[in-house]
Amino acid sequence: MKDIETIRTSFENAYDEFLEPIFLFLAARLNNRERAKELAQETFMRAWKYMVDGNTIDNMRPFLYTTAYNLFKNELRAKRESVSLEFLQESRGYDPGDAALPLDHVLEQRMLIERITELPESYREVLTLRYIDGFAVKDIALMRGETQVAISVKIHRGIAKLRTAYVTKRKAQTA
Repeated sequence: MKDIETIRTSFENAYDEFLEPIFLFLAARLNNRERAKELAQETFMRAWKYMVDGNTIDNMRPFLYTTAYNLFKNELRAKRESVSLEFLQESRGYDPGDAALPLDHVLEQRMLIERITELPESYREVLTLRYIDGFAVKDIALMRGETQVAISVKIHRGIAKLRTAYVTKRKAQTA
């Protein structure tokens, strides 16, 4: 078993590096900044307990995000809250439009974002984790408790559904 000083140092380093990203990860999904702060703290409390109990965390980032994701899922089961694009823009500063892009590209990005919000939850979540949060397929699989193959299939199917919805909308606009 590691001595408490080694555990403390490892924990403090992880806390300094991951507190803000974990908070933003939760805030973007919960639509409640205060609750996101509480769950971010709970994530680290669980990591601390796990480490003090003599367990080793080989890769801190997936461990913390998995813990945060599980807390988020529990919160959804309890409250059934949803995340709006407006909150994502406010809490993370995420803007699907970029002033450096031509107007038609900005409009297309916004249309894609609208289509993403219309996808079923399982596709919307994996696409968000993959393309907005930047997680690797293996990390998403760990967070969701699914196989990498299942996540890859959901990403592929989600993109196909998104493409179909996008093409349908574009045809309707040009008609």
